[in-house]
Amino acid sequence: MSPILLVLWLLTGIIFIYWVWFYLSFKHIIELNNERAINNPDITIIICYKNAGEQIHKTIQAILGQDYGNFEVIVIDDFSTDNGPNSLKLIDDRRLRLLKARINKLGKKAALTEAIQVAKNEILLFTDADCVPASAEWVSSMVKKMVEKEGVDIVLGYGPMNRRKDWLNRFSRFETVFTAMQYFSYAISGMTYMGVGRNLMYRKSLFERVHGFERHQHLASGDDDLLISDGSKEDNVTICLNDTSFMYSNTKTTLFEFLNQKSRHISTSSRYSTLHKLLLGVFALSQIGFYITILLSISFGWVSWQALLIVTLLKWSFQMILQNHIFKKLEGSDLNRWFPLLDILLVVYYLVLPVYGILRKKEW
Repeated sequence: MSPILLVLWLLTGIIFIYWVWFYLSFKHIIELNNERAINNPDITIIICYKNAGEQIHKTIQAILGQDYGNFEVIVIDDFSTDNGPNSLKLIDDRRLRLLKARINKLGKKAALTEAIQVAKNEILLFTDADCVPASAEWVSSMVKKMVEKEGVDIVLGYGPMNRRKDWLNRFSRFETVFTAMQYFSYAISGMTYMGVGRNLMYRKSLFERVHGFERHQHLASGDDDLLISDGSKEDNVTICLNDTSFMYSNTKTTLFEFLNQKSRHISTSSRYSTLHKLLLGVFALSQIGFYITILLSISFGWVSWQALLIVTLLKWSFQMILQNHIFKKLEGSDLNRWFPLLDILLVVYYLVLPVYGILRKKEW
């Protein structure tokens, strides 16, 4: 066997190990249909927004329509310059508390800290201004996961993207599903490294215990992943994947908007633990290495096209088989038909995003 073909099989083996891990992790997610009566504790829902337009009004109306009796909603304006704050004043609901941030800093950590400090309740539930819950049971589904087992401080929810018929939407949804497949698997394995602010719950006492965002307050991002990484332990994190708990949002409509959003998200990855950086790095590099080796082999004739085709088809086949039930759970079943192309585009994304992140102008 040629050395190049051996490298390809080695990279395929590494990828296979990760996919088996993801498959087995999701196989252990048990959504309990627990019918026993539980207390419904008072909770605080927090949304920070900036120039959210009319969408913030729609989001808050949907949240106020939740079938849960004991909650307040804190909506904090982080120096908006549009009509969003005025539209919220038209909502007459005693549960709604409208705040205006006092400190104008890059990112939303300062505004979130202000909202958390004045929250009346121990359990805090977070989402974004452009999100709409899948059902009126979003709050109750998340709370149930928090209280059904002792010692839980963090609940990781899921935020799928609404479907459109264009390639940017397909790839955005694929990247969302792909990322969720990873961080949920890590959390299930007791190695939590992130959550997403679109759908996230944690205790106020945990926020205070880790001194909030103090360790990374100079960074614009990290209000969800670094905070969760700081506060997570092997046994204090749980996952909510009930369909009723999903929080939907729209994908970006232009490539530059998408890259801006994602470059903000990855700007905190250098702050992850050594173990997480190693595991995530090996995963990404195995994907990149596989396709670069294929491309170079085709260009220079290092390996016969028949051998390259066999290895590639085997890689795609077992990935699609193992991820099928995961993609179905994460609202991405339709993406499987496009998987080979999306898998290649993901490698292009891995290579382009870090460069774009260095070059782009920093913004909120």
